[in-house]
Amino acid sequence: WEKDGNGKDWANVTEHCLMAAARAGALARLLGLPDTLIVSLVSAAAVHDFNKKEDIRLTREDIAAGGSGRKGALAAGEESEKILRAGGFPDLVISLVNCVTGDPKDVYRMKDFLGLTELSPEKIAYLVIHYVDNYTRGSSWAEPADYGKNGGINDIDRRNAMNASNQSYEKMNRESLLLNENHPFFNGMTRFEAAAAVNHLIEKKLAEIIRKTGVNIKNSLDLPELIDKRIKEDIETGK
Repeated sequence: WEKDGNGKDWANVTEHCLMAAARAGALARLLGLPDTLIVSLVSAAAVHDFNKKEDIRLTREDIAAGGSGRKGALAAGEESEKILRAGGFPDLVISLVNCVTGDPKDVYRMKDFLGLTELSPEKIAYLVIHYVDNYTRGSSWAEPADYGKNGGINDIDRRNAMNASNQSYEKMNRESLLLNENHPFFNGMTRFEAAAAVNHLIEKKLAEIIRKTGVNIKNSLDLPELIDKRIKEDIETGK
């Protein structure tokens, strides 16, 4: 995109997508996912925010019209899907992109996946991209977990706390609180509390799968750092 009136060129969105793609690939390899699925997963992570400018515009228009912003965000998601289909992206990549939101419908879907007796590699891929995007803050490396706060926090909590403090999301947060009243697990949680809760559950499940491959990860809260460690190792070895 061209620079906007404030001189912003949206390069931060590209950097965020590239970081999410690198993390998705590193995590997928740690989990032992098939190479073909890793290609789809990395592709989805790389383009998941390609329409961010329009997403922000439609969300703000919805808020200005008295809405919560959710209607605008959902409309942007539908528009993004049409663009990706027109561009020839495979159904799986588009489906993976579609699950990378904090909208209640996608948060509930991830919780349903976690309730399955057996997770297929494809279902794990959905958990991976949802998880990676939720804790990726811009393009910064993950900060160490803090075990002294509320039983321990990491970048999942830091990013959701940052979003919760954004006044643009205030109505959307309150609306999600009402929507979550009908869910047995998320009842009483705001949008960003629900996002943090489900992503910590995903984190625990992924850490459990990784341990079975022989990789030592003592606390699931350390997963973001482990992923970044693998990326740095790949850079050093030229992979």
